[in-house]
Amino acid sequence: MNLRKFLVAGFTAVMMAGFGALVSSAASVPNIQVRSNGAENEYEVTLQNVSSETYGVQFDLTVDSDKDITVNWADGDSGNVQKAVQTDSNGKTQITFYVSKLRPLSNSSNVQVATIVTDRELNSSSFATSGYMKTVNQNQKSTVYQDVMLDTKLTPDGSNNGSGSDNSSGNNSGSNSGNNKPSDTNQSQNTSRPSGSQQITVSQTNTTGKQETDKNQTTEGTQKTLAITIEQGQQLDADILRNAIEQKISVTLQYGNYQWTFDGANGGSVPDKQKFYDFSLEMLSQHNLTAAAEGSDLLQFAVQYQGQMPCPASLTITVGADYAGQTLYLAYYDELAATLQKTAEAVVNQDGTVVFPIENAAKYIVTSKDLWTAAAKTEEMSVQTSEQSQSTALDLSGNVVVTVPPMMTEEELEAQEAAQETTENEEISTTDESETLEQNAQSDSEKQSQEDSKAVVVIASIAVVILFGAVIAFLFVRVANKRRA
Repeated sequence: MNLRKFLVAGFTAVMMAGFGALVSSAASVPNIQVRSNGAENEYEVTLQNVSSETYGVQFDLTVDSDKDITVNWADGDSGNVQKAVQTDSNGKTQITFYVSKLRPLSNSSNVQVATIVTDRELNSSSFATSGYMKTVNQNQKSTVYQDVMLDTKLTPDGSNNGSGSDNSSGNNSGSNSGNNKPSDTNQSQNTSRPSGSQQITVSQTNTTGKQETDKNQTTEGTQKTLAITIEQGQQLDADILRNAIEQKISVTLQYGNYQWTFDGANGGSVPDKQKFYDFSLEMLSQHNLTAAAEGSDLLQFAVQYQGQMPCPASLTITVGADYAGQTLYLAYYDELAATLQKTAEAVVNQDGTVVFPIENAAKYIVTSKDLWTAAAKTEEMSVQTSEQSQSTALDLSGNVVVTVPPMMTEEELEAQEAAQETTENEEISTTDESETLEQNAQSDSEKQSQEDSKAVVVIASIAVVILFGAVIAFLFVRVANKRRA
């Protein structure tokens, strides 16, 4: 009976270990993401969960189109090998991507490979992959995956394009034509959106006040403001910003704890191909950014839309009233160059909000420490002493930037923690051994001292006995001599 229980327990342990290995293996498999960037017929191809040791990759993507597909590479470095081979298969096009770099492919486990441009609008079912992917490390050691997943984030048939309307009629079609211009009266309304999408609340106000002209003269005028309450992940019809720029209107997008302001009055341009924007923020928590910021990072975020802003824009974001009056710093995270470049600094308002101007939508980090001033001083010292600083660098424009180490995967972090734990255990073991040797040496010294003390006592005792015997003998001889006399 005991033997049977032992065998069952052993079998269960083996199965659990195998299941854990499978889960671990599955967690380390990269995947492919295809998402619309808001422009007509343009789709971003991104790899996720990429190891920081990956220097090259090969994978495929099948597109439901029999026309040639344009591939625009995200990284244009001349030191890269970037090739996309297109083959026709049953009215579809298979694109095999080959990418090899002289540095790690990704600095944050995700890397945008390219943007593909098709001849027509596609939906999620228009993309597929064989699941095959091959990666190589710096030493050209390869790893092959057969079960790579494809994740598509598209707008199916345009049915969930977010939109808002600034006209005053009750018949809103979900998009803005060039003729739908706001009236001069204040208004607030809810605009209906197509099936499967959320509701946008739009209000317009006229603010009368002083404005600066191009000749730096102060004039009285009325500034129109279009306020839109929007939800996380919701798409904004690009026509709203087109009309705002045309009519010189300021547009605010209220997302709850953060707000975008687009100053259409100062000009701008929305590309003709742009259908919608997604200005939602994804909050990040990357340990490599924290390391680069020396722990001074308060916020890390990525704007869902990636690219140049259509007009002058600013982001109002909450950091907390505890930072009121303190200067914070905004830095652009360049994943391809693995650097942080300071783009702005601002003082926190009394309500705990801070406003930063943003020219390009990308990944950013907010810090409480001016890393770049310190980096500039370090760079100067490096030049003076002919030593290269490992934490600072200069970009192509000569600006001081802070380098960001690669973000390791969970498996790499676990391996690093295990190595650190082993090192700590070895240090503890060495310390214990040293203490033991010291204690043994001290014990031996004490024993030797005790033995030496005993020897001294014995010798002294013998000396006393001898001396006492000599005295007795001397007295005995003296008495004997007196008797003879």
